[in-house]
Amino acid sequence: MAVEDFIKNATGFITHPGKQFEHVKRAPLSDAMVYGLVGLFIYGLLASLVATTLNTAMMPLGGSVVFVVMLLVVWLGGFVGTLVGSLWVHLWAYLFGARGIDKTIAIQFYANTPTYLLGWIPVVNLFTAIWSIVLLGIGLTKVHKLTTGQAIGTVLIAIIIPTILILIIVGLAVVAYMSSIGSVAHGYSY
Repeated sequence: MAVEDFIKNATGFITHPGKQFEHVKRAPLSDAMVYGLVGLFIYGLLASLVATTLNTAMMPLGGSVVFVVMLLVVWLGGFVGTLVGSLWVHLWAYLFGARGIDKTIAIQFYANTPTYLLGWIPVVNLFTAIWSIVLLGIGLTKVHKLTTGQAIGTVLIAIIIPTILILIIVGLAVVAYMSSIGSVAHGYSY
């Protein structure tokens, strides 16, 4: 994939996402994966520069190490995370009638476009995450031909279940921590 192809696709997903998903829906999965690797590299490069700049003030000699480690973690971790997230989304999309896990994986890589481009900017990354979720829904409707309601249902279920699980785990950790503090405090009564 040439840089021009990445720029053309990224511009399409930001300005006319429905039309762009229609354009890429028959492309091979490898195109979406390469697009994702390029996008993740850009994101990783910019995020690593920000982290290195902030970290260099505290650790002057460790800046280059932080840069390389973060770039690799973001690049490879983002790729694997996108694949795993795609499988999770496809599980729910499948229940609504979507077929073709390869298409769901491609949708996920393309839907991450706002994050690739602007996700490295603090605060802005919250909005890029929301826009990526919207693009995921648009992709599900255009590529898998789900209705808007089915796409929204897929996305909401895929987000709500892990969120609830995380809240339960955090809640249990807080309760366990508070219980241990209470036990220690009672052991030191005067």
